[in-house]
Amino acid sequence: MSSNTRSPIPPHLPLYDAHCHPTDTMSLIPSIPNMRARALTIMATRSQDQHLVHEVAEKYGVKSPDIENWGKEERVIPSFGWHPWFAHELYIDSEVSEDSEDSQDEKTKEIHSSLKNLNLSNQQQQQHGDVQKEPKNRLTDDTKTTHYLTVLRPHRSSFSVSEIKLISALPDPTPLSLYLSTLRANLQSHPYALVGEIGLDSTFRLPYPWTHEHSSSASDSRDEKLTIGGREGRKLTPFRVDLSHQKRVMRAQLDVAAELGRAVSVHGVRAHGAVLEVLQSTWEGHLKHVPSKRERKKMAAQKAAEKNASGSIANPEDENTNGKDEEQQLKQANNDDETSKPYPPRICLHSYSGTASTLQLYLSPSIPAEIFFSFSTAINLDDDLQSETPEEFLELVKKTPDHMLLIESDLHTAGERMDERLEDIATRICEIKGWGVEEGVRRLAGNWERFVFGDRMKEEERK
Repeated sequence: MSSNTRSPIPPHLPLYDAHCHPTDTMSLIPSIPNMRARALTIMATRSQDQHLVHEVAEKYGVKSPDIENWGKEERVIPSFGWHPWFAHELYIDSEVSEDSEDSQDEKTKEIHSSLKNLNLSNQQQQQHGDVQKEPKNRLTDDTKTTHYLTVLRPHRSSFSVSEIKLISALPDPTPLSLYLSTLRANLQSHPYALVGEIGLDSTFRLPYPWTHEHSSSASDSRDEKLTIGGREGRKLTPFRVDLSHQKRVMRAQLDVAAELGRAVSVHGVRAHGAVLEVLQSTWEGHLKHVPSKRERKKMAAQKAAEKNASGSIANPEDENTNGKDEEQQLKQANNDDETSKPYPPRICLHSYSGTASTLQLYLSPSIPAEIFFSFSTAINLDDDLQSETPEEFLELVKKTPDHMLLIESDLHTAGERMDERLEDIATRICEIKGWGVEEGVRRLAGNWERFVFGDRMKEEERK
């Protein structure tokens, strides 16, 4: 069914965007209170947008998990993270030697010499604003070059003049420890904030900096209306970020999310196995015990024996409570408390593009974190609102458990375009699942509430 034949979703039904980037176009932020979407989960991705997400959340952030009592301008759940596309702009502090000159190989020294001969000053390198004010401990000069030669792939036996200029024009890297301190501060300032967008990407190639001769075929200048740091149509270099470096940056952010009990939104492109490996490393040694059929029968028999011994009269309602009692026993046995765990409590695989077989690996009942899968028209359907839903996508959604489904726009502009795509993906998922529109939209809303707030609503009610 194409978008032309789909019925619009009634306006009284709430839509919640689980993943979007409206701070890339700040001029449209004022449209948020008038959007069809009831709430936007806004992602930070790099150095240039962390403070923007904070500022938008200060103005439009929700003040409690009590959705029914939100004001008109309570529209935003902020999410702070460092995207894998920008992982090279972070360096692992502990691995940087103060006396790096002695440990450099001949190739690195040759690059340093070439850079000096080019006489490229920091002012020339940064004249287009790709880097904000220089924080303390950024790498510069030779240590900066060594860092980029270490984390970028492919390695070169020799570099062209153009590639040397590229390396020199990249931002001075930020220490991972400094970013993590900022991440903690932002999360503590916003009690309902998430961690994201984080993850792994094996296909993305760095764009040429705006100062580079190959930056763009369309224009020599960037669109000043857009937040700096994004691709913006620039040509791509041959370089990718080493996956092992991406993993370390991702894991460090997962650790902060675990420490503060926050949900995470995860990016994975052609790296789905690697993403699962990193996530598994956080809950290693903490898998839930899943009782076998034999163990369940033994638990039921023990329960019956206890009742018989106490002289209890059988009650038909006991059958309804037995499951809850068993669930409570399992929670106690697994110490199912969100605090002080080495893994985030809730994880969303955003615009999930893996296979159904990989998806199946996340459905194991032994995984202690709650897993969600989010889908978007922009990514999963190539932003095509008019065509029929592809069979491959149909099968993927069908195999996703109902309680794990989320919807998102993944757009970089707030307003009508974002609403249109959010409504499109919601309608398609309702059709695929065979849900009525009201049932489906409310189910998706409940999933989003559980992903974002977890048990916060119950905690608020107990106060």
